[in-house]
Amino acid sequence: MMSALKWFAKKCRNQPLINFALVRSSYFCFSLIKQFPAPLIQHLPVIGTVRRRLPNGRMLTLISAGDDFVSHRVYWYGWDGYEPTTARLFYQLAQQVRVIIDVGAHVGFYSLVGALANATAQVVSLEPMPSIFKRLTAHVAINRLKNVTPIQCAASDAIGEERVYSSCALYESSSTLSSDFLRNRKDLVDSSSVTTRTLDDICEEQKLASVDLIKIDVEGYEERVIRGMRRLLSHRPRIICEILPNLSRREALRHSLLSLGYHFFRIGKNQLIDDPLLGGSEDDVNYLLTPYDHDRRLRIGDG
Repeated sequence: MMSALKWFAKKCRNQPLINFALVRSSYFCFSLIKQFPAPLIQHLPVIGTVRRRLPNGRMLTLISAGDDFVSHRVYWYGWDGYEPTTARLFYQLAQQVRVIIDVGAHVGFYSLVGALANATAQVVSLEPMPSIFKRLTAHVAINRLKNVTPIQCAASDAIGEERVYSSCALYESSSTLSSDFLRNRKDLVDSSSVTTRTLDDICEEQKLASVDLIKIDVEGYEERVIRGMRRLLSHRPRIICEILPNLSRREALRHSLLSLGYHFFRIGKNQLIDDPLLGGSEDDVNYLLTPYDHDRRLRIGDG
């Protein structure tokens, strides 16, 4: 009986009109008390269009069918509700650059933020999964962005094809080409073949004279991506990169960038933490990898 009631409640909650009324009224009530209780919010998926204004006044628009953690966080917690400190740092750096590459773009959150932060920047956005790539291109269209080029491929150290593993959940943010990551995620059961390209190859195709800022989120495959951007690294771009604590190729990644004069800062809550060994943390997995030591003085607002 209880399971039937839960099924019925979920069914009602996922009806667009009911969802609209339930989510909007809940947001209004939570805003009054200035608290957004996570245990309740996780059971209130957002269906419809999510709009939040960036610090420069431009509007970030996302689409959700109740299936996307990123738009869910943005709706409830603001434009920087997803990975708050990393999002604010990325926005800050994107305002100063000419070319951005977003590797493992997923539904395009960072691509959109970069393009909206800086209308003159060129953004190249890579996502290999067909269903997620479709949402990414829809986001580029609905935000009317002419400065974003979506490419359906995975970044690697060679041009070809590889198996990618993903969750059964349609817009699950964890898909990977890394066998190491796969061992720790028993829910990654779906596999398919995707095209792989090197960032050096993509830069040549897109005629990018230089690249200033790169975001990498590839669930344990970072070292292979870095290996495929040897020529690009001569531009000395800043790199915002997720580095998981159990990454087996961490030392190889560290040495390849250390030899080019890079410095490593873990992105903590509203601060950069000097982490020359890429020691990692279960709580803070995003890093700023930068050729500029003075970046340690970057101040990240609290939103």
